[in-house]
Order: sequence, then structure tokens, then C-alpha cells
Amino acid sequence: MLTALVALAFQGSRGLFDSTEGRYAECARQTMQQGNLWEPMLNGGHHWTKPPLTYIMIAAGYRVFGVNEWGARIGNAVAFILTTALVYTTGNLMFSGAGPYAALAYGLAIFPVGAAYALSTDTLLVFFQAAAIAFYWGAVRKRRAIWIILMWAALGGGFMTKGPVVFLAFLPVATAHFLFRRRGESVPILLNPLGLGVFAVTGLTWYGLMIRKYPELLQYWVLHETIGRNLYGEFNRNPEWYKPFTVYGPVLLFGGIPWTVPLIGMIRRGLSGFPDKKEMFRAGFSTPERAFLTGGALFPVIILSLATSRLALYMLPVQLILSLAAGRGLQLLTESSPLWISRLKKMAFITALIFVAAKGIAAWVPASNDMRALAASIKPILTEWPEHDLYVLRHTSLFGLQFYLKGDPVTQVELEDAQRILQRARDTGRAQLVLMKASTLKKLEGYMDKRVYRVIPVNRFWVMIALDRKSLQEKPNEQ
Repeated sequence: MLTALVALAFQGSRGLFDSTEGRYAECARQTMQQGNLWEPMLNGGHHWTKPPLTYIMIAAGYRVFGVNEWGARIGNAVAFILTTALVYTTGNLMFSGAGPYAALAYGLAIFPVGAAYALSTDTLLVFFQAAAIAFYWGAVRKRRAIWIILMWAALGGGFMTKGPVVFLAFLPVATAHFLFRRRGESVPILLNPLGLGVFAVTGLTWYGLMIRKYPELLQYWVLHETIGRNLYGEFNRNPEWYKPFTVYGPVLLFGGIPWTVPLIGMIRRGLSGFPDKKEMFRAGFSTPERAFLTGGALFPVIILSLATSRLALYMLPVQLILSLAAGRGLQLLTESSPLWISRLKKMAFITALIFVAAKGIAAWVPASNDMRALAASIKPILTEWPEHDLYVLRHTSLFGLQFYLKGDPVTQVELEDAQRILQRARDTGRAQLVLMKASTLKKLEGYMDKRVYRVIPVNRFWVMIALDRKSLQEKPNEQ
């Protein structure tokens, strides 16, 4: 209930932030508008960077709540609530009675809550990963193959959300399953043929149909979205060697707050009990449950660190595993001292209230990447030029701004494009409007002829450079 309160409170009150939120919201809007949810569209062309399931989720929110922030983010909130319920279930299946504590460690922790408040694929992906994990432990405890089949169905849903990265959830499953088999325990076959068939239907059918219709997609997905993104830093997602420390490090250290704080002493005592690091490593894989938690945290971090595409939200599947580990730790803490039960209850209510207040405050705090605020500021300016072309200098294409301007494209340009834009203003007579950060203008204003380039303040973060017929007539030969 507290997770639901946190997830739903002020979920649509904040404007869409550039760039990820705006891109997903606008792509879903255009895809829904063109009437074919299976082929994501953005500005007149296909947008194949992700499978369509996230866009379908957002479009469903638009149908219920309208084409606005609530419609865009409500699916995230529902996925987050359901993920917390799945963490509760998995905690109980792994360690009897640990479910409530694991749910606290995920559903009221700073990183998962923040991720659910930001529109992206990751919260929906982790829902499917959490479902796959819960179904696996259901298969282990109940000894029924149907749960393995459901696990593969959930992995298929994750594949339709973000592609092969869903298999990060399969790493801890395979690690635990190896130990179960090694110990001779009777557990269902992991590579169940029917389960693999279900995965093929749920996870691969769309890819096959799209490749059949657009054969060039196979090369794009393999060479660019898989190899180029993860091995060569093609999309410039923090490819530098040190980025795992600066991008992933803070999330791993602080993402579980506040629930990791009571466990600091327990963790310190546990580490001091293993002066031999090799012995500590072996202890981490001594039982299937421990192997699941150790492998589920260690192996994905290594893989994601070696890849050249690194964003903080990539750690959300790892946070899922860490929450289960923290839940077990909190359970042991209450068993050693029952006073901790009442303390954790108080922490839960206080934490929930803090998160709700933080989301409410975030809706009113000015931010340079808040596209709703930027749209509100430039709409009165745009009325002066009904016929115009809109650009943004040295930034993303501001799809969130386009969302609020009801489809008016915002094209990214560089300084080298200045002459071309100037010539377009002369040739067409249409006003050429270039948005740029106010901080960027300070570096450029010494080189600008303000008789040609009219500078219009937008807000404290942004300015607009306008080239219209009037300014060009004043200096018709200005180069």
C-alpha cells in the first residue's frame, strides 16, 4: 500500500524531462496517432531503437488519462507496484518470511522509486525480470514445470521491452540452478522445450515479422543496437573506461537507502569474518540461494561495466537482486532483536511520506530540462511568427518540447549550420528560430551581429535566436 501511494502520488505533476522522457512520450504519441502500435514512429520515420511494448504501455496510459504526463507515466507506476509485489513473493519463496522485508527494500528505496518516476523502458523491463525470477523460485519450491514455462513467457515479455538485456535476470537463475542440480535436488528442467517455444512466440515473433517486412532491420539491430552500442560506444552512452565507477558506483552504494543503513553493521561484521577473500567468495556460492544473490549482483555488474553503453538505470535489475539480499538481512536483524520490527514500520511510513513530498516538490522546482516549462515560455514568442522553423543548438532534438508543441519538430543544429539557416531565412521568408542554453549564448554573443540575430530571453535557462525577414532586410548582404 505504501509503495502504491509513493508510485501514484504526483506521478503526472512534473513536466517531461529532456531527453529520454520526451523521446518516449512523443514516439508513443506519434505511434498511436498513426494507428499501428507495432511499428514505432518518430517524426515521419520508424524508430527501431527499442521494441514496441513500452510505447504500447504509454499509449494505453494516453487512452485512459489523455495525452499528458499522467498518461505517459502511469504505466511505470503500475509496473513498479507489481514489481514490488513480485519481490515480496520471491523473498518468501527464497527465505520463508523474508517477503515483507524484501518488498520494503525495493518498493521504498530511493533508486527504484526514482526510476519509476522517470519515463523509460527500465521499470517495465524489471517487472518482467522480477516475474521471471518469481516464477523460477515457484518452480523450485513447488517442483512443477508450469512455473518454468511462465518464467520463459516473462523473459519473452522483457525481450519485447528491451531486447537481450532481459537475460541479466537469467544469470542468477542459471547460477542457482547449477547448484541445485549439482546437489542432486529434483528441480524442473530449466531449458524446458515448451518454455523455449513460449519465449520464441512472446519474445521473437515481432522481430521476425519486422525483419521479414524490413530486411535491413537485421543488420541495424545486430551491427548498431547490439555490437555498436555495447562494444564501440556508438550512441555515446558514457563509453569512457572510468564511467562504471562514476555512473554505477553511486547507484550501487546509495540506491538502497534507507534500508541498507540498518545493515551496515551486519555487513561489516560479515566481511570481517572472512579475512581470506577467496573464502568469502566461496561462501557467496555455498548454497543456491546465496549463489543466486551473489551471481545476480556480481555478473550483471561485470557485464554492464565491460559494455560501452552505460546509464544509471541499467543497474535497476541489480537493485532487484540487492533488494532480495537486503530483505534477508533485515529479516535476520529482526530475528536478532524484535525491537527492529517497530523501527522498520516507522521507517517505512516516514520514508513513504518523504518520497511523496519529494515528488510533489520536484513538480515545482525549475529545471533546465523541464520541457513543459520551456514550452510554456516559448509559446507566446512563437505567436509572433506563425510561419517558422524551430531548431536547438548543440543539444538533443527536444522531443519533449515537440510533445508540448503538438508536433512542431525541433531539429538539432551545430554552429556550422549558421550559414545554411541564414540562407534558408532569405530564401523562404520563414522565421528561423534557434533555441540555445543561456550559458552557451554567453560564449557566443561576442561573435554575433545582433542586427541580424535577434536575441530573445525565454527563461533563466534558455534563450532564442530569431532570424526573420525584418532583421535580414536591415543587413541584406550580411554573411
